[in-house]
Amino acid sequence: MNLIIPMAGVGKRMRPHTLTVPKPLVPVAGKPIVHWLIEDIATVCGEEIEEIGFIIGDIDDEAIDNLLKIAEGVGAKGKIFHQEEALGTAHAIMCAEDCLKGDVIVAFADTLFKAEFDLDKTADGVVWVHKVEDPSAFGVVKLNEEGHISEFIEKPKEFITDLAIIGIYYFKDGENLRKELAYLLDNNIKDGGEFQLTNALENMRAKGKLFATGEVNEWWDCGNKNATVYTNQRVLQTKANQFKIDPSKYSDATTIIEPCYIGENVDISGSTVGPNVSIGENSVILNSTIENSIIQNETTIRNIKFKNRDLLSQSLTHKSFDSKTNNEKLEFLGDRVLGLVIAKKLLEIYPNEKEGILDKKFASLVNKNTCLEIAKNIKLENFIQTFNPKNKSIKIEDKIISDCCEALVGAIYLEKGLGIVEKFILDLWQNHIKRSVITQIDAKTKLQEFALKNFKKLPTYKVIANTGPRHKPLFKVGVKLPNTKYFIASGKSKKDAEQNAATECLKSIK
Repeated sequence: MNLIIPMAGVGKRMRPHTLTVPKPLVPVAGKPIVHWLIEDIATVCGEEIEEIGFIIGDIDDEAIDNLLKIAEGVGAKGKIFHQEEALGTAHAIMCAEDCLKGDVIVAFADTLFKAEFDLDKTADGVVWVHKVEDPSAFGVVKLNEEGHISEFIEKPKEFITDLAIIGIYYFKDGENLRKELAYLLDNNIKDGGEFQLTNALENMRAKGKLFATGEVNEWWDCGNKNATVYTNQRVLQTKANQFKIDPSKYSDATTIIEPCYIGENVDISGSTVGPNVSIGENSVILNSTIENSIIQNETTIRNIKFKNRDLLSQSLTHKSFDSKTNNEKLEFLGDRVLGLVIAKKLLEIYPNEKEGILDKKFASLVNKNTCLEIAKNIKLENFIQTFNPKNKSIKIEDKIISDCCEALVGAIYLEKGLGIVEKFILDLWQNHIKRSVITQIDAKTKLQEFALKNFKKLPTYKVIANTGPRHKPLFKVGVKLPNTKYFIASGKSKKDAEQNAATECLKSIK
């Protein structure tokens, strides 16, 4: 038997987790989604899988190697096929036409299931279905009196049946399926602007092919973050015997509430973890309470329990990803909260210091560069939701990362109050506070002092242009003194551009 897994989608609803890996490789209960899918299909089919054809989009070599290793792990030969353009389910399957031979299962890789039925291999095909409350969002099947499928309907506007197709199909004759798919593509037969598998199935049924259904007990969607968290919960619960945890590996002050999956080299101290939590390898959990969550590899969590996950998600969402629900206001709030906490701490450390010196120390601690360093220390960029070009080698802009750090502070303040956010800030900033030094006066301050001394007026700044995409803006700013022309410079932010323009102006008056 061969298995074909279309997985070329970009997984926008799963960002930021899908910025670095395709959605089917996002871990659930310690294994990639696609790995669980393959194992469960093999169990239902009751026979060995010979070839697995992975239909992919733009993913890196590491992800491809992982897919081939997953295939090898179940005793199958992995094959990679590319779908350059998303043209529908029928087109995706045809990309792997070399695997369309003999018994074939097609399984779309954003779904998992719990099933107890035996696959009916006497039928020409078996469509796996699940009863849903609202079938209008799904492809559905209608059955005749003999229990065979009498009609395939794509997203019915009116109620016809509640048997939704979950995206897994068995075909006794892969060559016949290939012929029907080729007919759609050769004759440009589309539905909703795409080549649909359901049209090929309907053509096969009309020609006398008998299709049965296999009804699954549970259907777990992995199409978005909330659904994937629920899927993680159900996989942990239904396969609990596979997840054995030794509590002695962690500190006495730690409580593990099963079911949970905990990867290798995970440090947990002073925390309550579970139920329904998966933690990736090389992660650190300190003084935190975590439940119903997926923590990916090499993640550090300190002193935090978020009940409002939407607030946490918003703090890590840039406006280029969501123009309405993003982190701009949380960044505004977090900047002020951060300033308050740091200012209070400096007064405690230096009670007799002059205001001017305190101001310089404050500026060295509360700025974009320090926030960027803090954010990178906790690998915050791995979780940021922003516009992502096809070229995954393009890194997220530093300004976006530092802004998210401030937004996270704002979110923690709203969730937990000043006491908790103060502990969070001081923990992360402690090394910077210890080595805080008086920083050199920046160009804008120098120019301001010069202008007030010589002209009794402040410099005049003017935004000349604001170009570039949302995720990578470019500002052009001019500055002038009463007796000068505008000195113009560019920067990745308005502040940066103003500093650069002030630098150019200072050069002219030396």
